[in-house]
Amino acid sequence: MFDFSDIFILLNQSFSDAQTAIEVVGQKLVQAGKIAPEYIPSMQARQQQLSVHIGNYIAIPHGENGSQQWIKEAGMAFVQVPDGVNFGSERHPKLATVLFFVYLTDQKLAGLQEIAFLGTDLAQVMALSDAQTPTEVLTILTETTF
Repeated sequence: MFDFSDIFILLNQSFSDAQTAIEVVGQKLVQAGKIAPEYIPSMQARQQQLSVHIGNYIAIPHGENGSQQWIKEAGMAFVQVPDGVNFGSERHPKLATVLFFVYLTDQKLAGLQEIAFLGTDLAQVMALSDAQTPTEVLTILTETTF
């Protein structure tokens, strides 16, 4: 099971597009000492190569393969975007209201799989989209059965 004890939570955020979301949240992670600044362009490049939107209003921004060297502390950020942010294109929008920024090292694949599994339950995704406090987010995430 994913360890949510040190999750970085941002509620009620708003971004003009996916690249801006990655830049803004990435800078907050840099300031918190979680990642080095070089990890941000790696996340942006990953999104440009292939959308990190996984469906059910969830996107999982993460760095490209080989970017683990810029991760200072393994973990994840939960970002709630009530108005959504497009992780697709103008022609084929992929709206995400829940973003999981993943900065994991050797556990990367397992962490991504667990989050993707969580995203299959639309009721949980909507509960995360509507959560009002970090405690509420943590309760939803820790009570999820993977």
